[in-house]
Amino acid sequence: MTNQTRGWVVDTSSGRVGRVVGRNWGLLQLRSPSKRRKWECLPREARPATAEEKRQAGVRTLEPIPVGDRAPFIVDRYGGVAKGANT
Repeated sequence: MTNQTRGWVVDTSSGRVGRVVGRNWGLLQLRSPSKRRKWECLPREARPATAEEKRQAGVRTLEPIPVGDRAPFIVDRYGGVAKGANT
């Protein structure tokens, strides 16, 4: 069970990973990492997703990577530089 209002969770009734985007009549509204599908689940059927579950589901994360003696770039896992990153 979770009381999260935002973040990535696993819907234990279906095994799907989704981002909490809201609540409606006591249900969590979830959206898939691809942002194509959305569904609802009971809060008691949701638990926080682990880093491995998010990776397997294709969740893009921003990770700082060192670049010599300069400030780190923020690069998503597909190689794109995030907006606002030092260049």
